[in-house]
Amino acid sequence: MAGWRQSRKTSIRQTAKHFGISEATVKRYCRDYGEAAIAGREAWKREKKMREWDREIEEGEKRLKSLLFRLQTDEVGLAQNPKLDAGISQISAVLELIPPK
Repeated sequence: MAGWRQSRKTSIRQTAKHFGISEATVKRYCRDYGEAAIAGREAWKREKKMREWDREIEEGEKRLKSLLFRLQTDEVGLAQNPKLDAGISQISAVLELIPPK
């Protein structure tokens, strides 16, 4: 309820009417649970964002490994190209930065 009230910027009276409770109950609830509810929601949002980043990192890692394999096996026809060696070194260095699971 506290989060609902804060997100909609409603008054105590409007909140009480919406939930069918007394204004005193709204005040008490917001005092006792408001900050905890807001902190919990913010923690949930951070956790969700971290999971999204983890998925992006995993997907990027898969793409880099695939590219590295293709370059190392000369699947793209760049044998004896100095840029190829530099690219392989750079991709390998990036993959080493990704912590193991």
